[in-house]
Amino acid sequence: GLGNQFLADIRNVEAILHVVRCFEDPDIAHPMGELDVRRDIEVVETELLLKDLETLEGRRERIAKAARIGDKEAKEELALLERLIEGLKRGVPIRNVPLSPEERERLKGIAPLTLKPVLFVANVGEEGENAYSQRVAELARERGAGWVAIRGRLEMELSELPEEERREFLKEYGLQELAVERLVREAYRLLSVITFYTFVGPEVRAWTVPAGTKAPDAGAVIHTDFRDRFVLAEIMRLEDLEHHKSEKALREAGKILRAGRDYVVQDGDVIHFIVA
Repeated sequence: GLGNQFLADIRNVEAILHVVRCFEDPDIAHPMGELDVRRDIEVVETELLLKDLETLEGRRERIAKAARIGDKEAKEELALLERLIEGLKRGVPIRNVPLSPEERERLKGIAPLTLKPVLFVANVGEEGENAYSQRVAELARERGAGWVAIRGRLEMELSELPEEERREFLKEYGLQELAVERLVREAYRLLSVITFYTFVGPEVRAWTVPAGTKAPDAGAVIHTDFRDRFVLAEIMRLEDLEHHKSEKALREAGKILRAGRDYVVQDGDVIHFIVA
């Protein structure tokens, strides 16, 4: 089993990366004997479903009395809980149940595990993708989820090498980058978040905001004054800054956009906020 403490800990995360073993190794015993990707995935999914069922039934019991005496909020929540509990009993994760924005808001305090989006990670051997990882891909598609394959042991070893050596080994294995970089991109896509950058002198900072965030609200992640006293934002693209090497060269090339309050921040923007 996953253990109650582990299940309690992942209640605080925003998404679940479900790592699935996709390699044979006689020196590393599988806890359930032979490798079976579908079974391994479903064992974990069942534990998450059962934990949510336990949590929601406990919540239902606590608010039932208030609902019976006519508390409007309690009655609405009870109806939602009944619908979700029925689905869980049939093996339906909460993420697959149509929910209104108001219902999602009600569930925030409960933080159901099966409401969280999932990204499957196929942990393959040094040889790369195989029949097991393709099975993970199929099962991910069935669930409307994303997936990535990583050569876990190999890439852990490569990550510890100096950069020049690492590049050589990546080339030897036909890889352009470490899988962790792909994993981060997929996780960002899953959560619908983007990264923008700021810099002061040599110090560069990365900031994460939801996709679709406008410039003043992005500034508020740094300091609320950047939103409340916003005048404009000077926008540079990271790739332009890397190419031209300096802000001065970018200005001379006319590559800096002066944007107002309605500008929607893009992934990879480098922003200089101007405030009153």
